[in-house]
Amino acid sequence: MEETRHESRGRVERMSGMPDSDEDHIIRRALNLPGAPHQLAKYNRGVYEVSAERPADAGPEWSTGPGRLATCRDVAKQLAFEMMRMDNYLEDADTGRLIRMVLHTEQGALLSAAVTPRNYILGMVFGSATQVPPVPLPDVELVREADKVVSDLAETLRDELGLPPANLGGWITAQPTVASPAPAAGRSPGNARSEVYFWDTGESPYAEKLRDLLDPDELHYLAHVRDGRLLVETDLLEHPEAARHRSPFSPPSGPRAFYRRMATDLSTLRNQFSQLTRQVMRGRLLRAVLDVEQGAVYYYRLNATEFLVGVTLNQKKVSQSDQKLATLAAAARRG
Repeated sequence: MEETRHESRGRVERMSGMPDSDEDHIIRRALNLPGAPHQLAKYNRGVYEVSAERPADAGPEWSTGPGRLATCRDVAKQLAFEMMRMDNYLEDADTGRLIRMVLHTEQGALLSAAVTPRNYILGMVFGSATQVPPVPLPDVELVREADKVVSDLAETLRDELGLPPANLGGWITAQPTVASPAPAAGRSPGNARSEVYFWDTGESPYAEKLRDLLDPDELHYLAHVRDGRLLVETDLLEHPEAARHRSPFSPPSGPRAFYRRMATDLSTLRNQFSQLTRQVMRGRLLRAVLDVEQGAVYYYRLNATEFLVGVTLNQKKVSQSDQKLATLAAAARRG
């Protein structure tokens, strides 16, 4: 009885004209979970398969202007294409496919999670997605819970296909239920100054904080960019723990060069992400997460011209690494 009452809050429509399937029922259940996005869609290899909405719960953001629903569906298609485009872009990092993306703005977020390559669950959530004074953005419940629902839905559909979990967002390992094993001999936890790469123009007030934030098990690359120019770059790509997560045939200079290029490219990429989010929600883009099979890339806005970039190569630590960089970014914005 409870499930029927919740299902009446939203609607699920199969766009391809095919009859309802078990997949539709799984999506319907996800739509009515606590914290679910206001809009869900499934986009598979160029075909918009399913659209699901609960507009009654979305507030004024949903109903502003004519053709709101059509616009959301169009943006969902664009988000799927953006996932494919960024998947191709990240191929040179040699860390696997792009499996999850979060575009977190002041007034909501666009969310995407891969079931299989080019087969995506897409979500939108609307409402205040920041706080004053700034708090770490992963702590904003509106976005965090919707992100988890989208990721869990993709994991459920993977299981229906007989595929193993992808650990989207690192959520499966974010709260371990058993004690972590002790480090093996020769593997040092925490920072290792002797293996830190550090390059600094002397213009960044966050240089030492970024270097201190590095961890061989979590954050492996960090940078501060202003006006499209790198101010500081530091990493632990030469540490043995980081080496475990990259190709044995790739020296540290390879991924370092890629992430350096991406750090400056993000000046352009964030504008493209913002153009996408602005079609359906107000507010500036504050955070972007590009979650790949082996880790994630993070973008955090500081102001109109500056942002922080972070990288983890450890999929098990995607959410923990996000939280650590977010905490520094929140402190910087408060300051």
